[in-house]
Amino acid sequence: MERAIRVGVIGVDHGHILGMAASMRAAGAQIVAWSTGVDTGDAERAAFRSLFPDVPQREEAAVLEDGSLDIILSAAVNADRARIAIAAMRHGKDVMVDKPGCTSLEQLAQIRAVQAETGRIWSVCFSERLQVESATLAGQLIAEGRIGKVVQTVGLGPHRLNAPTRPDWFWARERSGGILTDICAHQFDQFLFFTGSTTARVVSAHAGNVANAERPGFQDFGEVLLEGNGGRGYARVDWLTPDGLPVWGDGRMTILGTEGFIELRKYIDIAGRPGKDHVFLSDRSGTQYLNAEGAGKPYFAALCADILARGESAMPQAHAFLATELALSAQQMAEAAGQGNSGMSRSIGIAVLGAGIGKAHALAIAALPDHYRLLYVCDLDRARAEEAASAVPGCKAVTDMAEVLADPEVEIADICLPPRLHHAVTLKVLAAGKHAICEKPLAGSLREVDEIIAAAKDLAVRCFRCSSTAMAPGSGASMR
Repeated sequence: MERAIRVGVIGVDHGHILGMAASMRAAGAQIVAWSTGVDTGDAERAAFRSLFPDVPQREEAAVLEDGSLDIILSAAVNADRARIAIAAMRHGKDVMVDKPGCTSLEQLAQIRAVQAETGRIWSVCFSERLQVESATLAGQLIAEGRIGKVVQTVGLGPHRLNAPTRPDWFWARERSGGILTDICAHQFDQFLFFTGSTTARVVSAHAGNVANAERPGFQDFGEVLLEGNGGRGYARVDWLTPDGLPVWGDGRMTILGTEGFIELRKYIDIAGRPGKDHVFLSDRSGTQYLNAEGAGKPYFAALCADILARGESAMPQAHAFLATELALSAQQMAEAAGQGNSGMSRSIGIAVLGAGIGKAHALAIAALPDHYRLLYVCDLDRARAEEAASAVPGCKAVTDMAEVLADPEVEIADICLPPRLHHAVTLKVLAAGKHAICEKPLAGSLREVDEIIAAAKDLAVRCFRCSSTAMAPGSGASMR
């Protein structure tokens, strides 16, 4: 008998980790240790401990350095999954991450490079296929030729928002990745799998906010049109499931073939049959209903086998990369087309340095969500920074300017510090490759102004001097 796969867990911020780890255990793997970030909520920690009471919690470094582990599972904050996966692969471990596998094309390029360098498995748990038995049965019916050649998929992925239960990172675009990167990731996976496409492109993409005006940077609706070498596809995702529906979402998939079609009603058959995993098949011989219970979830056992045999039976590596690339490209396309935030242009990441007069700046920036995402308020006085940041969902209060300038999501630093610091801090901001907005006065002498101008020219960034009257809430004149 082959040995049991040994599993470590890093990051339990999303509840999907419970199903991922439980499914690996059901496939014969042993959950050995777990770790999570300092910001993980108490409820998420308690849920993991409840399901795996005998699994010890360790520091992340200890889990990574445990040479007995074969694979790391992660459902950390979306934006942190790439870092964890890269570290795991460089420590000689395979990886299964929750969707989305990463939140930017730059992160994906790094993952590709490290996977090629190490030869480790990087797999993504697209649970709306891999943990849904109706999807398993649909794949079997297609393989049997019941509907001929697949022509198109139409995937619907509605979700319930459950706003009071969501952590701060959920609302922050730079941390979650956006709606097409996140929950639409499932749809790209299913499109590739059911059509058999090995190459594909995003034809069109849209993302917007239609029902959550109080959170203007949040995206609650998205749709995409896809074209692959095996067929075409359409997907719609949203955070609009009504409270009256007894499940979190009426997830559906229709697969059109040349000789019939299959419809999956994954989680509920509205006003119809009880339970989940409903499959409807129409072909030349007629129409029939199939209950997919018992069809299985073969991905997890196949992944365990791949870890030992160094195979790709669970999920080809190229599939994991392509599904993720499509999601990230769709998100980028939607936002570049001016549709990422209520139909306006792409919002720009900005940080406020100094929470004195900077508090007024923060309010003005928050009043322009179609243009800006306020990511940080930085001040040596943490309480003052927290007070200024608290008015903006997802904004982080920090005391270390270096943390702000190291974040690639920050494109502009708004300098609201005492005038004696303006010159030195502006030069630091420009040297970090950020554009700078500086409260008056820009500097204390013409020589210092000349130095700032020269630095901006050399570094191909811009520096603006602004007046607090123009920055007052409701004005936004200098920010547009």
